[in-house]
Amino acid sequence: MEPLEPLPDDAAPDFVGLGIELMRLRQIQALPTPTVSGKVEEVEALVLASLKKWQDPEQAQLFTGALAALGWIPQPVDVQPLQAALLTRMMGAWLDEESGTVVTVEPASLPTMQVDASLGVAVAHLIREFGGILLSDAKGLTTDERLARLGLLFGDAALSRLLHEIQQPARALPQGKLSPNDPDHPLNQVLLPNFLRELTTFPIQSGMEFAQSLHNAGGFPQLDSAYSRPPASTAEVLETGKYLSDQELRIELGPEEVRVLDTDPYWDDELGQFLCLTALRAHNEDDAAYEGSAGWMADRVLVYPVDGQGRDHACWQTQWRDKASASAFFKGMAKALAERYGVEATESEMTFEKDGRFVRLIRGGPGARVVLIDAASEIWAEALVELCR
Repeated sequence: MEPLEPLPDDAAPDFVGLGIELMRLRQIQALPTPTVSGKVEEVEALVLASLKKWQDPEQAQLFTGALAALGWIPQPVDVQPLQAALLTRMMGAWLDEESGTVVTVEPASLPTMQVDASLGVAVAHLIREFGGILLSDAKGLTTDERLARLGLLFGDAALSRLLHEIQQPARALPQGKLSPNDPDHPLNQVLLPNFLRELTTFPIQSGMEFAQSLHNAGGFPQLDSAYSRPPASTAEVLETGKYLSDQELRIELGPEEVRVLDTDPYWDDELGQFLCLTALRAHNEDDAAYEGSAGWMADRVLVYPVDGQGRDHACWQTQWRDKASASAFFKGMAKALAERYGVEATESEMTFEKDGRFVRLIRGGPGARVVLIDAASEIWAEALVELCR
């Protein structure tokens, strides 16, 4: 691609031309997508529509209830509008699937930050090209599977934007004056709990490293083929070698019968290695958190409603590659519980009552397994212990 002349300081970005350049670089043979500009609220609505297409809004709400039961967020939230607001500001553009148009954020409608729609334009073209293959069954996926697939899509887009900026540095948009770490930065004005913020940005940040590894292994054809065999878990996104190997990583955790005290769980899910890592990083140094999550093999979280007000009952089983990996996770989670509840961490089973919660951290079941139970009564805590034996 021939280098282009730098944009004049007062020139409006040409996102139509950018889309064509990105498609050419990404080796996508398709007609250019019409591009228009719209207010930030219009783009937020488009992002929200996609999020609802990929996960039922009621299920998204229940998911935050499960995270609150585990103590990772303060309380359940209506998460999808907050995610849409954050992604709109990070992306600057989104695909209107009904009209087949890319809508970019008008800078005047978001005057507090420099709007860079290049990532959103790249995502829009990839949704148009591969979304039907990758996300047609997204509502039936586990949290881990959905995050992994979005990691492929968003990571592919982030890599395409990066390669374009390397080839055409004169076309890169200037960055805003505020650091993303500044509390006044517009991204930080979206009041999304940190755990959910990490989950929302994972497909962009870790996804780009995954896409870059695939690109290094076989160029864009390797990335194209990944849409027909997408990563099955965030473990594969975090460690591309697991994706490229033929080894089957996924295992199923029991039990088959999960009704407890005449109550069915309202949440039954696999969270995956990245959410294990995120939970540990909240109270551990990064090195310890990575060590504690690296041996992940499988997990299963079950959440049951409480009678009345308060946090629900949660049971989280995790299966690890070996006893050393299980011990590393146990150590990190024990530290997290100790700091959260103000108790003393132990090297063996943790059993305590604090702030109306009955907590158990145990090595349970066959093999290298760790179980965390955080319940609202002792009866429920013991019943969930028995469930996981």
